[in-house]
Amino acid sequence: MKAFRALLVMSLVFIFAGAACGTGDENTGSQPSENEPAGEENDNNNNETVNNDGNSGEGEAPVEAEGLTFNTVVQEEGDTLLVTMEITNDTEETKRVDFSSGQQFDVLVKDESGNRIYHYAEGKMFTQALITEEVGPGETLTFQDEAVSEQIPSAEGLTVETTLLVYAVDGNEVGKGTFSQSVSIK
Repeated sequence: MKAFRALLVMSLVFIFAGAACGTGDENTGSQPSENEPAGEENDNNNNETVNNDGNSGEGEAPVEAEGLTFNTVVQEEGDTLLVTMEITNDTEETKRVDFSSGQQFDVLVKDESGNRIYHYAEGKMFTQALITEEVGPGETLTFQDEAVSEQIPSAEGLTVETTLLVYAVDGNEVGKGTFSQSVSIK
């Protein structure tokens, strides 16, 4: 009887653990298409930095909401784009930033025709657990991703779309996509 109970408990644990995981595409609501290749790596070092604070003239201005400023910087190195997303607390009080899953951000890279050549969440699974980050006055919370695709060096007019998947700030729900930016490069 003890062995049966132990087997039952272990089975329930595995069922609940499996139910708590989801794929990145489910979390972001986007569906991959069949013609969107996964990235591959090579060693081509063509360093170019592009950010959206006016230096490139093509990126969006930083996003300000709930006393926080969101900014994205993209650095190109061959077939890799180093994407840095920062959210800074511009207030005098600590801000509580809530995420509804283990996926705290998303990154999409598209060519000039709008074809997706990289998606951060593609092929990944994320926990469905609430995550809370505290950001003190003047502090910055930083997220990074290396977008890798053999198509990056040859693509014309790349667009990098970033989103922090923030559910709430200080307990107040924020709209989906509140902390989103688009950076154009090349």
